[in-house]
Amino acid sequence: MNTISQIRQNSPQVNPMLSDRCTCKTGNLHPGKVPARRHAMAAAPKCHHMLSGQVSYKLCWQGYDCDTCPYDQMMEDAGLLPTSSQAHCENVAGFDVARNYYYHTGHTWARIEYGGRVRVGLDDFAQRLVGPQEKIELPRLRQQVRQNEPFAVLRRGKKSVELRSPVDGTVLAVNTRLRQHADIANADPFNDGWLVLVQPNALHHNLKSLLSGTDSLAWIDDQSNQLSLMVNKTTKYAYAFAGAEVVRDICGTLPELDWDELVERFFQ
Repeated sequence: MNTISQIRQNSPQVNPMLSDRCTCKTGNLHPGKVPARRHAMAAAPKCHHMLSGQVSYKLCWQGYDCDTCPYDQMMEDAGLLPTSSQAHCENVAGFDVARNYYYHTGHTWARIEYGGRVRVGLDDFAQRLVGPQEKIELPRLRQQVRQNEPFAVLRRGKKSVELRSPVDGTVLAVNTRLRQHADIANADPFNDGWLVLVQPNALHHNLKSLLSGTDSLAWIDDQSNQLSLMVNKTTKYAYAFAGAEVVRDICGTLPELDWDELVERFFQ
């Protein structure tokens, strides 16, 4: 009898995808306060130093062209741009959601950093769903990436999934550690497990298509509900979360799940 069968027969009240280990500083999504799925971003563009939280307010006379902006150069030269801090997360239905990140509906994230660049990675929901990757294929340096189009590939055995870029831009750096240790992305998706660093060329436009703040919390809650329906249908096992952390290998724990259906549902 396999492990899944033993769990189902001996402990039907316990979800096998839940674990009691927590590695992220978390809070909880308050029940009954799920906001509208999407809120329109403010129409007026903002300086990237405002978006990243370095300054509270800044008017721009450069047409948001950071490459020719003397203020941006001054900030860089003065050394006022600290390195990015560790992500702080909310726990939503067992999945971590990093605060102040922007999310693509294909489960990639974008974090605006000082200097106007954007760090990109794969979120906790996707990492736990796919499980430990054997290989991550990343784009080349200086390669152009476009929002909604594939830019990287995760591979696990004979299975693979294409990841969609959350922004348009040029790849400035890739996380070379993932070439030898792809599991880092699964263990720490919002920090050391980042994928690429991008110089964006249409950031304000791209952000309008991404989820952030309370919208991202509501979205992950909805994604968890959709996943529970798939699990219930495929395995006949009652799947629901109430704030506990989910194991980092849902597909490995429940091999009955259809990989192609998961990719089509959650990575587009």
